[in-house]
Amino acid sequence: MFSWLSAVTLPIQPRRLLAALLIAAAAASTATGEETLRVRVLLSYFSSRQAVTVSGDALQYQRADGSWAPTPQPAITLPPAGPLPQDSRSPLVLCVPDGTLTVSQGSRKRSYRGHLCVTVSASGLTMVNDVGLEDYLRGVLPAEMPASFPVEALKAQAVAARSYTLANTGRHTSSGADLCDSDHCQVYGGAGREHSATDTAIAATAGQVLAVSGKVISAQYSSNCGGYTSPSGALGAAGAIPDTDSKGVPYCACDRGQAWQCRATQAQILAAAGERRKTPIRRLTVTERDVSGRVRQVRLTHDYGETTLSANTLRLALGLSRMKSLLCTFAADPANGDILISGRGWGHGAGLCQWGARGMAMPPLSASFRDILSHYFPSAKLALIAGEAAGQPPTSLRPSP
Repeated sequence: MFSWLSAVTLPIQPRRLLAALLIAAAAASTATGEETLRVRVLLSYFSSRQAVTVSGDALQYQRADGSWAPTPQPAITLPPAGPLPQDSRSPLVLCVPDGTLTVSQGSRKRSYRGHLCVTVSASGLTMVNDVGLEDYLRGVLPAEMPASFPVEALKAQAVAARSYTLANTGRHTSSGADLCDSDHCQVYGGAGREHSATDTAIAATAGQVLAVSGKVISAQYSSNCGGYTSPSGALGAAGAIPDTDSKGVPYCACDRGQAWQCRATQAQILAAAGERRKTPIRRLTVTERDVSGRVRQVRLTHDYGETTLSANTLRLALGLSRMKSLLCTFAADPANGDILISGRGWGHGAGLCQWGARGMAMPPLSASFRDILSHYFPSAKLALIAGEAAGQPPTSLRPSP
């Protein structure tokens, strides 16, 4: 079980995302009904080189003085055919009070809460969704974990995602954003992806984060760890743990797709290693595995000598949905020399195993989200983000009531 943190300094740079932390009991809103703790999300889902249409009931734009005014039309196409209102803020900021705005581009369409900040330049459109943290998580959770999972697993995912968000702000500062909406950061589907089950989990864990020595950790997570988590997470080697029950059965074995196999030609393996000369692979040797058993490096022996290849480079070259993890073995097909790769799990395996969280939350264990997080982040403590006066930099973590 977790030991609760006393108030400690939170050593995070006071970026805009963390400009005014809220006490968790009142984290949902300020006196004006708008969340103080906000996230700026780069919308990479839409092409920057094509026009978009922004629409919504009572669509408004922000003036240069900070006030709001109705847009001339109920829908705005960007880049615009004519000039924007002379008093509009730059970059252009749009919102729908007490509602959502819709962004459309060809067959792609998504709705968002909060504000949409749009910059038009010679390189195209840059769109950033400025949204409250808890509303941001409402668009993340169902995109990252099935909403059908048990509620305690969803709560654990909510705490992990909230921690990851706070620990990774500023990954896209060059675009004026904190995070992006793809799996480079966390998948974010906007308001249209929200689900009542994940909304409940987020509300039930409002403000709760994972911390080590008073610092919110980058609480990574992946689909299936294959029975042993990776040491490459926020806790380093200390985060590599067997993900099994007392009988040695992986919690994530409830995922019928845990075991997988794929086939790669010798040419594909050589290309991943940067070897363009045609030569047969005489031997493929795993030269390094981490403490969890995941492959880190392989050596190819061929007619021109030997080539060392990072296992992660190989996985990226073959495709993440094809070579699903690095918890794997290699074998040659004697019929044609293809390389057969057999493995377990899906993803990097660091931190929270989502299918493992599901297995722990299911009977007979019926673990709580606190127990799940304690299992996957054994060195971390569960705490609430807390703040003092609005507009002040981040201050502390405090125990949960």
